[in-house]
Amino acid sequence: MKFVLPIISILFAGCNATGKYPEVGYSYPKNIDAEDTNLYYYPIKDIEPARDAFWDSYNYLFYAPFGEPNMSIKPLPQETFRLTYSQALGKNIIIILTENLLTIKQGDPSELYEDDTLRLTEIEKYNLQLLRNKYPIDTAGKAPLLKNYLDSMIKLYPQLLNPAYYHLLVEKSFRIKDEKFIYQVKKIAVSKKQYSALIKEINAAD
Repeated sequence: MKFVLPIISILFAGCNATGKYPEVGYSYPKNIDAEDTNLYYYPIKDIEPARDAFWDSYNYLFYAPFGEPNMSIKPLPQETFRLTYSQALGKNIIIILTENLLTIKQGDPSELYEDDTLRLTEIEKYNLQLLRNKYPIDTAGKAPLLKNYLDSMIKLYPQLLNPAYYHLLVEKSFRIKDEKFIYQVKKIAVSKKQYSALIKEINAAD
């Protein structure tokens, strides 16, 4: 089961920055609830579309197996950039750049999870499929016929409007395998000149 978008290109910078960077980005939260520590895209959780925010809340299932920390809730001890690239067919590459090291990790964490819909009732299976296709369901109906159908489903199952119900169905529908995640790691030394050049390229990418 895939928990990451087909293509992800994310960059975070953390810590006591020594370089000069564009005036963009997000501040670290002053306080964070314990249940939010797994939100790897924490700064945008309230501003991205509800559908994206819902699935982004599961991105810890992608990063954690690689041993990657949540860089969005507090700064790291050293200046760090992380870029992530993922394809729908399972090719995932994480590039971590620090002042003297470039680390490349490659693997497919989705191998650790599998569908287990047998734990769902028939109604739950149907509702899960509906939410996967139409979440958030109260704004998905554009054509009159579809809107009437979705309104009738909401009337019959008002829990479809509750994100907690959707989370419940998703978490009941997959199982974490009891096996160790094996991924490839390559480390490349980076000189100060190379590091500066890379930072310049990142800045130029806007």
